[in-house]
Amino acid sequence: MAFNPDIHHRQSLRLKGYDYSCEGAYFVTICTWQRECLFGAIEDEEMRLNEMGITAESLWCRLPEHFTNINLDTHAIMPNHIHGIMHITKSVGAKQGSSASPGFCGNRGDDTGKVAKKGKVHGMQGTASESLCAVIQNFKSVAT
Repeated sequence: MAFNPDIHHRQSLRLKGYDYSCEGAYFVTICTWQRECLFGAIEDEEMRLNEMGITAESLWCRLPEHFTNINLDTHAIMPNHIHGIMHITKSVGAKQGSSASPGFCGNRGDDTGKVAKKGKVHGMQGTASESLCAVIQNFKSVAT
């Protein structure tokens, strides 16, 4: 189904006032622009990644090399979106300014099952370094 702004009303799922740099596990979904099928196709009930899909997966898997406060758990690349579970751990100095680059992805996740707790608000200071927002901004920028 093509994106139709008359029927698709985008709303933020973010909790107001929540500090997304808090430790915890986060389920992330990133959609392509206008839900265009850029990452491959489903054939015989199996996802077949194309070159862009392989690149997106590789970049996703290299995020912990550039943000040392995250661990990745399971993820799935679909034709027009990516699902992943990301664990934010204690801040140990993210390598801001560096970008993820293609490479191999192993399971770097942990199984603590921690749920994030409400933290302080960053207000108008921009994106907090080492936060979920900073990681996703970096991924989107590099993948684009």
